[in-house]
Amino acid sequence: MELGRDDILEYDDLMLTKIDVPEWHGHVYIRSMSGLQRADYEDAVAALPEKHKGGIQVIARYLVRVLTDAHNKRMFADEDCDHLSGKRWDVLMRIFSQASKINAIDQESLDALEKN
Repeated sequence: MELGRDDILEYDDLMLTKIDVPEWHGHVYIRSMSGLQRADYEDAVAALPEKHKGGIQVIARYLVRVLTDAHNKRMFADEDCDHLSGKRWDVLMRIFSQASKINAIDQESLDALEKN
């Protein structure tokens, strides 16, 4: 079927994926990012001071943007990055890894962000 402009613009192609987090005694949802949301994330990382452009600061800024409730409402505000960064590293990395697969974030993408 040939798609038209309206077909594409009206189709909701953003996914919501449930992730179990037994360490937190429950689950969270990860949403796929739109192009605008991805650009917002990249801008937020680029604005970080050089000393914060690696590791947990980049990951936390990503997670606050993709963690949602079952209704696709963000769980965290941008200002929650530091607090979220204080959670267990292994748990954050597991969620980050799964969210990265959903949103096509790979190590090359992260390296490029950290250099800018």
